Amino acid sequence: MRKQSTLMKSIAFILLIFLLSGCGRDTSSPKSGILGHWETENADLYFSSNKLTSVLKKDGTTREVEYTVISYNDKKRSILIKPNPKNANGENVFAEQIKFNEDYTKAELTLNLKNSDFSEEDKDTFENIDQEYMDTQVNKMKYIDSKQEIN
Repeated sequence: MRKQSTLMKSIAFILLIFLLSGCGRDTSSPKSGILGHWETENADLYFSSNKLTSVLKKDGTTREVEYTVISYNDKKRSILIKPNPKNANGENVFAEQIKFNEDYTKAELTLNLKNSDFSEEDKDTFENIDQEYMDTQVNKMKYIDSKQEIN
């Protein structure tokens, strides 16, 4: 009777471990770690593999853009993304460097001017801003859940 009870507990434990191992999100690289619902001070962000949907907290304005991964570094847990220019409608297109913490639950965003595109009227302004300064202008985001769409 005691052996049967121990066996049942062991089987239950193994099943629990098996179920829990399939429930975690993939944080093996920045490309997979970015996926899901993130929150910043001003917006909720929903990242899918090539689309970003942002919802402003102030007024609920929603904006959806496709983005491209310019580069990523697994060791540094960083990724550089840029909205596709076809979404710009004549506006500036800012590339963003995102650096994650060890467990991909928090990240810091900075603008990457080198990989950004600017309108003709703003080009001179942004070309005179030092990237080192931009690196000090950090926005923070935290991971909320695995939702990649607003629904």
